[in-house]
Amino acid sequence: MEEVVKLAPPKATIVYYPDDPSNVYHSYTREHVKFRINNVSIGQPHVHHQHAHQWLQTPNSDDAAYLDSQMIVPGSTYTLEMVYSGSGNRNQTVGDSIFHCHFYPHFAAGMWSLWRVHDVFEAGTLLDKNGKVVAGPAIWNRALPDGEIETGTPIPALVPVPTLGMAPVPPACDSWIRARV
Repeated sequence: MEEVVKLAPPKATIVYYPDDPSNVYHSYTREHVKFRINNVSIGQPHVHHQHAHQWLQTPNSDDAAYLDSQMIVPGSTYTLEMVYSGSGNRNQTVGDSIFHCHFYPHFAAGMWSLWRVHDVFEAGTLLDKNGKVVAGPAIWNRALPDGEIETGTPIPALVPVPTLGMAPVPPACDSWIRARV
């Protein structure tokens, strides 16, 4: 009887489009945010559901209901204007919040995205000519930890909204650098 040898699956070594993560939308906490959703399907309704954030059913009404889900039928379009100071909403939530179609077959088929709310300035992770994160004992270069990519996943540069105060610059963390190098 022959022994079957299972090979480990290949690991990622690079992020191909670090400046355009197609499934992640970025903003700073307290930024004014509007989502425009539309349904261009033929005969297929959807329920847009946003985690950790709410909007007014009618933005210009003092009596409007707060929503975190919106039915959207074919051919319709809605603008969701986030309330409670925009990004981060009432609880000033930072990090990732998912939004998706609430019909499970649609969600399971890929109708979902992430909204990443940052609480510190993101100048963008420095990359070398091969697209890998620049790292070393004398270099502090912010990147998201990644289970496969040793130097981490690059963070895209984000321009703060001019009318709001600049997001604070994150402090360098020597222990984090040593652990990643």
